[in-house]
Amino acid sequence: MKLVLFLLLLFQINYSLGYSINLEGVASLNDCSSTRDEKFFYCKGADGSVYLIKESRWSYSAVRKLPNGKLNSLKVNEIYHKNGEELFVADFSRSSLFRQEQRPEFVGDLARYTDDLRSVHNDFFSSDEYALIDGDHNEIKELALSIKNEIDSKHEFFENALSHKNLQLELENGDKLTCTRDETLKQCSLLDCGKDSYGNDVILIRNKNVYTSNFETFFLRNGKIAKDHDNVTKLLSHSSQLLLEKNGQVENKSTFTKGMLVPAKYKNSPELYEKLLDSSYKKFLENQAANCGDNTKKLFSDLIDQALDDKVNAQMVQLIDLANGNLESNYVNKESLPDYACIYNGVYYSPEGHTIARNIERMSKKTISIDRAKELFNKAKARKDIAWNYTFDGCYARAHLMARMFEEEGVHVDKAWLRGSLQIPSGTPQQTWGYHVAPLVHIENDDGSVVEMIIDPSVAQGPIGPSEWAAMMKVDLNQSDKVSYPTPINTKKYSGSSYTVTNSVPYWPDLDLSLTEEMKTKKAVETMEQYTSGLDHWGQEFEQW
Repeated sequence: MKLVLFLLLLFQINYSLGYSINLEGVASLNDCSSTRDEKFFYCKGADGSVYLIKESRWSYSAVRKLPNGKLNSLKVNEIYHKNGEELFVADFSRSSLFRQEQRPEFVGDLARYTDDLRSVHNDFFSSDEYALIDGDHNEIKELALSIKNEIDSKHEFFENALSHKNLQLELENGDKLTCTRDETLKQCSLLDCGKDSYGNDVILIRNKNVYTSNFETFFLRNGKIAKDHDNVTKLLSHSSQLLLEKNGQVENKSTFTKGMLVPAKYKNSPELYEKLLDSSYKKFLENQAANCGDNTKKLFSDLIDQALDDKVNAQMVQLIDLANGNLESNYVNKESLPDYACIYNGVYYSPEGHTIARNIERMSKKTISIDRAKELFNKAKARKDIAWNYTFDGCYARAHLMARMFEEEGVHVDKAWLRGSLQIPSGTPQQTWGYHVAPLVHIENDDGSVVEMIIDPSVAQGPIGPSEWAAMMKVDLNQSDKVSYPTPINTKKYSGSSYTVTNSVPYWPDLDLSLTEEMKTKKAVETMEQYTSGLDHWGQEFEQW
């Protein structure tokens, strides 16, 4: 009898046990329970954390509540029934594997709310979603209610804090500024923070709504971007409660810091310089200034015009250094050159970078006849293992296989490198390469003169000179910077295009020191096999580098 009553009671319970759920960055959660319709799940972690998972359109959303009460959303990777049967497995695209996670510049309660908890509220509690939670599953119901109350409480706090006429800033040098909003301009998001220790006027742009953690700070001297200032480390409410704090985990492992890659006057505000050149940011400033009066409109308009002029007139030099295990190159401002930089033929190097760069310069320039060059072109074009019709990507692999073939026949081969916004000859005007590379040989004419010719069946019908080769990609080589390898990564921004010639050693546009000759050949063969199979160009590959 007791057994029968137990079974009847179990039958009436409106949820199921025994699910296994895998969340991003969390050990597998077992013995999770679910509502009968499998719309909501409840799990407990070994550390005392509790998890609420919900079906969301074609996938699932998850939120974790830590023992200290903090909340954060998580990506749901897999859900399995107790018998191992698959209920849900997230899709993983090839491009997502290469997507680098961007660390935010600022962290804190406001960022956590706008970037994480607000999406939780939308996923779990928008419209009638909360009402759908089965009341018979007490753990799910209670957890959902506690999460909703916590998020609603934070929303109310931030709404009050950001709508207040005062906010506070703390700077790297310890300056504490009170920023005041003009209450007569109700819709204006600009706050005047007074002057910093350098005597600069400081302006804060902070929206009144709580739907973004972004804010902008301008340090101005006589209406222009100030060169010397200390950046913001904290944003606080009028009552001194911390809202946002500089993210100490943001690390730049590259030699080339952001401050080096912008004109010297912007070295303390590199992110702002990049934004001022962005058309969408221009619209943002116009919208912000629309309710702040004509003087503010003109101020922002002048700042954008000045940044455009600074881009055109920037005095930048080429620096070649070892960065992230590669030999890399960028245009940098001279004020930010490292102390160890040495100059050779107008280019700045680190000592180790210079040694490596010298080893990949052109060698003997041993010549061949134009007829021999045509023969090499035809032999290369006839190769069935090279994807000549797939022009969107793979020039590095084509150039490597051709160079090695020519060298096996005793021909001296170099490589020509062109970087910038290069029109793909067979593509639409919207399709561009970030760089292109092809083998270069030296031709001796009948009169004894020596000229350079490029062998590139992907764009030409025979051997052509460098200027004609560049013109195929809508580049005037006479207007291109003649640089040392590697060509600067930020060429497009400051120069339009840059050109150099090396021996046949480099494989990528930046020298990867970890690649052996065997690895290069293997990569080149695999790439051509992939592209001769008719693979679609996922993720706009031709835009890389």
